Amino acid sequence: MTNILLRTVEPTEPAIRSLIEALDEYRKSLYPLQFTLLISPEKLKSPHIVFLAAYEDDQVLGCGGIDFTEPDYAEIRKMYVKPAARGKGIGDLLLNALEQQARQRQYCLICLETGKFQEPAIGLYQKHGYQPSKAFGSYQENPYSRYYSKSLEL
Repeated sequence: MTNILLRTVEPTEPAIRSLIEALDEYRKSLYPLQFTLLISPEKLKSPHIVFLAAYEDDQVLGCGGIDFTEPDYAEIRKMYVKPAARGKGIGDLLLNALEQQARQRQYCLICLETGKFQEPAIGLYQKHGYQPSKAFGSYQENPYSRYYSKSLEL
């Protein structure tokens, strides 16, 4: 792995907004629109959400957020790595750092939603110990979503 740095960022920053929009376009290409959760960067800009980005030589390569709105679990949000940057371990770095954010806040459970056609994402989550689970929070079971959770040791 090359020299990848993680930074806390705002999802509304132009480079981060671009990543979120790329993820949304990718998801829209895979799933019917009614099953594609589109959250604007403005809605992700919240005191309850920590957003991280991975940089190499000041070029943003990936991002991910963790939402602490709920008292019983944290939720991984908008994990995305640019296609050209995949295979460098950026997803691993981001996910580990987001989990560390949860530990620092004494959260014992992390949940996430991803799509059934996003095999690399599912593989990443499973590699990190996430287990299939039922829909959580306001999510509804549907034929395209897959839900995962992981218990954290504090």
